[in-house]
Amino acid sequence: MTSNPTTALQLRHLWAASHLLATTSPSVSAHLATRLLHISSEKGINLPDSVERSVCNACGTVAVWGINSHVSKQRKGKDKAMMVFECQMCGRSRASAVPLAKRRRGSRARKSKLKAAVTIAAPPPPTKADAKAEVGVVQSSGKAAGAQSLANANSRKRAKSRKGNSLSEILKAKKQQQQASSGGGFGLDLMDLMKTG
Repeated sequence: MTSNPTTALQLRHLWAASHLLATTSPSVSAHLATRLLHISSEKGINLPDSVERSVCNACGTVAVWGINSHVSKQRKGKDKAMMVFECQMCGRSRASAVPLAKRRRGSRARKSKLKAAVTIAAPPPPTKADAKAEVGVVQSSGKAAGAQSLANANSRKRAKSRKGNSLSEILKAKKQQQQASSGGGFGLDLMDLMKTG
């Protein structure tokens, strides 16, 4: 059946008001939601699934998941699941069928092909001669790496000292400029007067 615009506005108002009052005044919210369900069934209006899931048909409580209602999932067969909505105000539970996403069957075949390709392309195990050559390379590169890290450490220290000196020099220059600009006076600052002792 088609509904007239006033009924649609009334249902929207009841929906918004029941959600607004769900946490502050649950009993008024439940009354408004019950009225919403009554008017929709009286006028023959089908409510969306989201509205039906979030309002308990028994007591009219607006579901605030985790506070006054609970949702759990139960598996029914290979490709079906049931969502169970339980109202904790009245204890009524309602189940709704939910289709599961279908698995892709080709993923296992692709993984096995990939493993086969990796095992075919794997390098042969190293020999003793290869191991000796690698040890020599590692030792010579270790000495070069040590010298390089020492040079990096020294350059970092120099950069840090330049940065620290420049900051201290800027502060000194600023302090001297303030003293020079004050000209007369006693050479006291407000902080000098606040010191005790």
